[in-house]
Amino acid sequence: MAKRESSYERRRDILEAFNLTLRRMASANPDVLIGDVISETYKSCAPRFYLTIGSAQRGIKSVLNGTYSFVEKPMTEAMYKELAKRYVSIVPGETDRIRSDVVRVIIEQPAPSFYLTRRSFRKILYQALNEIRG
Repeated sequence: MAKRESSYERRRDILEAFNLTLRRMASANPDVLIGDVISETYKSCAPRFYLTIGSAQRGIKSVLNGTYSFVEKPMTEAMYKELAKRYVSIVPGETDRIRSDVVRVIIEQPAPSFYLTRRSFRKILYQALNEIRG
């Protein structure tokens, strides 16, 4: 998947998660605050990992080799560690060559989060909402 497609998909999925969260929270409390909806959406799972196979392969390899520097990138670190954990559970002991067929399956699986900072998440969400408004 190309980076542009991945960014578009992530934006679409964030907006969809926001809309689902808004409907759920508004049905329980019609006076729900938008900030509360955004915070709740931020905690939600993502339908997939938003990166290319090559990027995922490099990240998994660096985690398994202990060579990646995650200085000031805790979300990236968490994402690559999750990918590496899943990779090792599928092909234990096979860390010399990271198989693209396995990585493709892993990045299409649901992710525990969108792996964004709160600030980046809000920015993407507001951009998506503004695009809808025209």
